[in-house]
Amino acid sequence: MKIIIFGAGIYYKKRKEEIKKLPNVDVVAFLDNNSDQWGENEEGIPIISPTNIHEFTYDVIILMSIYMREMKEQILALGVNAIKIKFWEEFRTELLYEKIKVLNPKLYIEKTKKKVLILSQNLNYDGGSLTAVYSAKILRDKGYGVVLAIPEGNPNLINEIMEENINVAICPSIPYLQEEDLSWIQQFDIVMVNVFPMLKCAYNISYICPTLWWIHEAKASYDYTLSFFYEYIDTEKLKKVNVYTVSKVANKNFKMYLPQKQTKILNYGIPDMNLNEKIELKDSTKTIFAIIGYVSELKAQDIFIKAIEKINYKDKAEFWIIGNMAGNEYCNSIRKAAEQIPSIKIMGMLTREEIYNVFPKIDVVVCPSREDCLPIVMAEAMMFGKVCIASDGTGTADFITEGENGFIVPVEDVSALSAKMEWILENKNQLEHIGRNARKTYEKYFSMEVFGDNLEKALLETEEFWNRNKDL
Repeated sequence: MKIIIFGAGIYYKKRKEEIKKLPNVDVVAFLDNNSDQWGENEEGIPIISPTNIHEFTYDVIILMSIYMREMKEQILALGVNAIKIKFWEEFRTELLYEKIKVLNPKLYIEKTKKKVLILSQNLNYDGGSLTAVYSAKILRDKGYGVVLAIPEGNPNLINEIMEENINVAICPSIPYLQEEDLSWIQQFDIVMVNVFPMLKCAYNISYICPTLWWIHEAKASYDYTLSFFYEYIDTEKLKKVNVYTVSKVANKNFKMYLPQKQTKILNYGIPDMNLNEKIELKDSTKTIFAIIGYVSELKAQDIFIKAIEKINYKDKAEFWIIGNMAGNEYCNSIRKAAEQIPSIKIMGMLTREEIYNVFPKIDVVVCPSREDCLPIVMAEAMMFGKVCIASDGTGTADFITEGENGFIVPVEDVSALSAKMEWILENKNQLEHIGRNARKTYEKYFSMEVFGDNLEKALLETEEFWNRNKDL
């Protein structure tokens, strides 16, 4: 197979060794919009202007850049057949196609009232993945036959799921489903497509069976996803898809791209890990404030540190930063700033079990995120009866009554966050009452029982929606 690669930059260079290993693939040319590279070569292969593409014989053009959408439009305008244009991930998936593998087939054939497929992204210990896992758990408990299908995942998490008798299927072609995949999917009564990057899956599956598409994403993920699938972001194409968003924040993001598409809110639920714990203050002379989540600008650890700098009672508290910390510029700035304040402790990434063991030691969980649709860590904090401080850029803010079950601060308002933390240090006797109310909020909105009822209702509505629209 002869291919032309559009893009000879960093995106390609990170993947060129993988390309070399592809079977029966011959790269005949590189296209690039950088005129300084025209006439040069990449390992003996010429780099040319896109306008010269018709000088070469090829089977497929592979787009390798974060600007894939613009590149596709550019070569379509040059008269290239759309069938010959592939994104790198799409091409790789098709070339190395692997059949769906059900990891525990004995469970899969159990007789149940209805069969539900949950289709999700790579499975890891992140919010989007965990909501898919919790959905599978509660539907199984309600008597549904559930299969959780993923392209790949963390082996430890997959084993945990299987130990709880949940069916897992490895479908490497997600989100680029093949005809054979769709034939397999057609046996299910309802399909729940989890997260926005599964846009193409939601579209394709909605033409063969009822499809619930559950959206969790911040604005930042939309443009990247649409660089692959922009032709599917169309109300008419998605007319058979029943869309739910996890919060008002997630809904606002979705409506920026599909304002005419009808949506409903479906909050997630999380298992109760605090069944035998009393909601009371720990025995400690210092108040522990913690920010939990991967270290990034979106999570706003920088705002957390700047607020700490303003506090007058730093000797009465400790401030924990929990989460994976990369080696990029932002993370390095967080490390450097934290070193200047002795009461700040960088705890690093913890497993779910380690986090659950740490929660009882924490007094206040802070989530100053610049945007966070419905952070699981806030629901976990409420479940443990912890005081929460959330920015108004989080979906959690909709569930907080100021001073009753937590606190809300404006996004990036360092002074407001500092003032809330100071108030807490001055009024520690109020925390137990607030924590108890936070626990009640978890029970009312985020318990598995409430989630299960809401999810089951959403599935029934999805069936009704599809039956009304399937012939359109």
